[in-house]
Amino acid sequence: ENGSHFGCTKMSVMSKDVSLSFIQPDGFSFNASEYTQEELIAKNHNFELEKCGCTVVCVDFQMAGVGSNSCGPELAQDYRIKLPNISGTISILPKSLH
Repeated sequence: ENGSHFGCTKMSVMSKDVSLSFIQPDGFSFNASEYTQEELIAKNHNFELEKCGCTVVCVDFQMAGVGSNSCGPELAQDYRIKLPNISGTISILPKSLH
C-alpha cells in the first residue's frame, strides 16, 4: 500500500460532523487517501489521478513483509502471517461531533 503507517495503536479521522477512531493495542497499519484503490490501480501517472471527494481509509490488522522467494530471498519467519488461523480485534469508535 502507498503511504501505509505501521505499528499504530490508535488512529482517528474526522469531518465537521463525526470522528471515527480505530484502536488496537498491539498495533495495526493504515493509510488514508483522497484516491480510491481503483483510481490508483487504473492510472499510470500521479498527474492523472482524480480525487474522489472523500477520505478513503484502509486499515490492516496484519500485514506480511515484502518477499516471496519468487525472485529473491524467502521472507523471514518473523515477517510472515501465520496462516490459516488469524484472529484479533480492532475497536472502531464512531463519535458525533455535535
